[in-house]
Amino acid sequence: MVNNDEYMNIVNQYKKPLFKYCFYRLMNNTTLAQETLDDIFYVLYKKWDNLDLNGNIRAYLYKVADNCIKHNLTRFNRYYKYNESLEEAVENRKLNSVYCLDDYFNDPAFDEAIYIEKIKQILPKEYQKIFVYRYVEKKTLIETANLIGISYSSLRLRIKKVDAIIRDIIKNIFN
Repeated sequence: MVNNDEYMNIVNQYKKPLFKYCFYRLMNNTTLAQETLDDIFYVLYKKWDNLDLNGNIRAYLYKVADNCIKHNLTRFNRYYKYNESLEEAVENRKLNSVYCLDDYFNDPAFDEAIYIEKIKQILPKEYQKIFVYRYVEKKTLIETANLIGISYSSLRLRIKKVDAIIRDIIKNIFN
């Protein structure tokens, strides 16, 4: 039987350090870190009767955290990695090295259309359609693959190349 006072003491004591640990390990993704933290405390609640509370509860929680992180990263990569938009990738800080110069984007004189046109001109022809469909028109991967006439797996590989090229283009434009 779970002792609510002891359980809440453990939750309050380890909530912040575990969240920071998960946040760092999950590529600074706040939502995924919070889900993982909820999973950790759910496992603690579920396994409460079998725990030795005189033992090292901290080590147990971090072991559970590692398992939950592995599970959530696998699940996240499988379902969301290739279907998120450029904005979601920026929000999740996967492309933070690309946008290290965010001050340029806040400039009222900055025109996004000019920026997009520069990228399109520099991209090789075979990647221009991918850029337009995926990042400008915000099509899904399946829609983009159908519009271009290539397989889904080929598109995923090309998108990785497009992302790398775009990173270089943005660095060159702003440097």
